Amino acid sequence: MKKEDIDRLAASHNCIPGIFNYCDRWCERCALTSRCLSYLMAEEHFGPDTEACDLTNEIFWQNLADMFKLTIEMIRETAEEMGVDLDAIADGPETGSREPDDEGTVTHVVEHLAKSYAGRADDWFETGCRSLEDRMNNPPLQLADHNEQQQAVDAADALAIIRWYQHQIYVKIRRALNSFAERDDGPNDADGSAKVALIGIDRSISAWGVLLKLFPESSEGVLPLVTMLENLRKRLEAEFPQARDFMRPGFDSV
Repeated sequence: MKKEDIDRLAASHNCIPGIFNYCDRWCERCALTSRCLSYLMAEEHFGPDTEACDLTNEIFWQNLADMFKLTIEMIRETAEEMGVDLDAIADGPETGSREPDDEGTVTHVVEHLAKSYAGRADDWFETGCRSLEDRMNNPPLQLADHNEQQQAVDAADALAIIRWYQHQIYVKIRRALNSFAERDDGPNDADGSAKVALIGIDRSISAWGVLLKLFPESSEGVLPLVTMLENLRKRLEAEFPQARDFMRPGFDSV
């Protein structure tokens, strides 16, 4: 593709400059693919359905975002019943401290937590997820306000979200920490990467909440993972206090 073709493509779709710099690379679920030059260039064929798909994805993520607070409240109630303290994060290393990882190298605590979460999630997919898949493949599921088909869709979406962000959270935190030395008084690349990690954490917590709602008997395996994410979320926000305010091109501003 020639430069003039790229310029014409960008202009014809009103592409947002730099939108791909702070995204989660999940193009199939992105609400702005129709204005992303990177996506359009990668597609050999694109047509009028792109914007319709963007709208569907925007609704999908908005519904998940609306559920975040409800999910936290539901998980806290369940945790309280089980005697799990989701606020007990002060007993670990202080924010900003460094500790050795399994290979003996010095690792920032948020990096260590993100890596540990990814590993623990892998363990859950090897064990706890199998029982859920058995129930998904052998309906009916017991949930009064959803039909069986919608339950299966909700569970599949939740599992896909958890899988997508499981390792990416760690990668984005690594990038944020590596960029930290270049930080000035205002938001910069480190904050942008940290924000993408925080969004992944938020969405993962909501997705775990969906599974907990659909399969309340899975709480014993799910709650420790949510506890890790809550711990990581609070520590990452403390380490990068300006991250939530970072304006990502297109997603937070046009």
